Amino acid sequence: TRKDLARIAKGFTNLREALGEDIDIAVHCHWNFDWADALELARAVAPIKPMWLEDPIQVEYSPAWTKLTEASPVPILMGENLYLRQGFQPFIMNQGCHIIQIDIPKAGGLLEAKKIADLAALYSIPVCAHNVASPLGSLASAHAAAAIPDFLAHEVVFGRTLGDRSWEKFARYDGPFIRDGKFRILDKPGFGVELNEDHVRAHLKPGEEWWG
Repeated sequence: TRKDLARIAKGFTNLREALGEDIDIAVHCHWNFDWADALELARAVAPIKPMWLEDPIQVEYSPAWTKLTEASPVPILMGENLYLRQGFQPFIMNQGCHIIQIDIPKAGGLLEAKKIADLAALYSIPVCAHNVASPLGSLASAHAAAAIPDFLAHEVVFGRTLGDRSWEKFARYDGPFIRDGKFRILDKPGFGVELNEDHVRAHLKPGEEWWG
C-alpha cells in the first residue's frame, strides 16, 4: 500500500541520516514481491542511493526480472539461490539484473564461481559474493573472489563472535582473517590457514567423528 511504501521510505531515510554518506546501505527483499511492487519499492528507497535492491522477486528467471532491471532507479542484485552457470545464464544473457551475487561454496565451488563471473564479465555485470559459510569456507570464498576482476563486495556472517574474533581460534592464520573490513589474502600455499585441531575437536557435534 502507499502507507507501507511511505513507512519503508521513512525508515531508510532515517537510517541514511543516522549513518551519513560513508556507510553503504543495501535493501534486502527476500523474494517477497511481484515485479510491479518491487519497482515501487525501488522508487521509494532510491533517494538514499542504496547499493542495491536484493532478491526482490521470485528466484527463477522470468522476463519480469529484465523489465524490473530496465525500469529500476536502484541497482538490482540477485543470485544467492542459483546454481552453476546454467542457473545464472538467463539472468546474465537477458540483462535480468545489474549485479550477480554468487554463493561461491554452494553455487558450484571456486572454479565454477570463476566461470560464472567470467560469463558475467562478457555482459559488463559485476559480481558480489553471498556467504554464510564457516570462517574457513569464507576464506576460501574470498580467495576465489580475489581472482574475479569486477568484484564489488563479499558478505561475512560469523554471528556474534565476529566482534570478539573468537572464531579465529578455529584456525591458525598469520594475523586476523579480516582487517579494516577486508579479508586478508595471504601469499602462502593454499588458503594459508591451518586448522587448530584441539579447538575444532572440542566443538564437534555429539557423536561426530574427527574428519581432519
